[in-house]
Amino acid sequence: MKKTGIFLILSGVIVFCSSPVVGSFQKPKAARSPVYTVLVNLRFSSPFVPDGRMSLASLAFSVTFDPVVFEFNPEDNLLMDSQYCYVDTEEGQGVVSECSPNDVEPESPRHKAKLVTKIPLNFTAELAVKSEELGEGALPFIPFSPPEKINLEFRTTFGRNKIKWIAPEGSCLLEEQELVFPVPWTKLIKGENVSVTIPYQGAFKEDKGNWWVEFIPHKKQNGLPLGE
Repeated sequence: MKKTGIFLILSGVIVFCSSPVVGSFQKPKAARSPVYTVLVNLRFSSPFVPDGRMSLASLAFSVTFDPVVFEFNPEDNLLMDSQYCYVDTEEGQGVVSECSPNDVEPESPRHKAKLVTKIPLNFTAELAVKSEELGEGALPFIPFSPPEKINLEFRTTFGRNKIKWIAPEGSCLLEEQELVFPVPWTKLIKGENVSVTIPYQGAFKEDKGNWWVEFIPHKKQNGLPLGE
């Protein structure tokens, strides 16, 4: 079987397609996954360090996205910078279940910091395909099948409800937590269970923890995914 290159004209833009073709042009096909629940969890800890920093000793939260559908649509030009992949879901619902600040020791005796925000704390989050910048002058590429892997982007939206802690030296706010990570896109399109673990990279080198992301397809009834 030979690979044949084909130029198409979409919205005035010349696009190059490459796919195994025998005798005739094969039109790219859209694909849509079964309905999923996606769980994003973070837990990390960090020791007391006597350098005046105002850090967190521990933080744990979980976010649930439900329902979630993963789509591949090579006919949608708006998805060109995300390899024609899309996450169809609403805002995730999250809760901070654990949060405690470290002691502080600048030039005075070691003393405690006080957590101002009440825990547990509810918040929202976003999940989407990470957009990739197309190089200047590069021809957009239309794939004939979903990519094997794709980068997803997770981001909390604490907004005005950011976690705050104080000490005599001042106050500190927890910034939005973000994560970009690769997932096996073809497995998600097929409706398979997927689990991903990523080491946490915090503001300090002493921060240690992990992200856990679980992709759980809805149970099936009569051979059809729920929500279909």
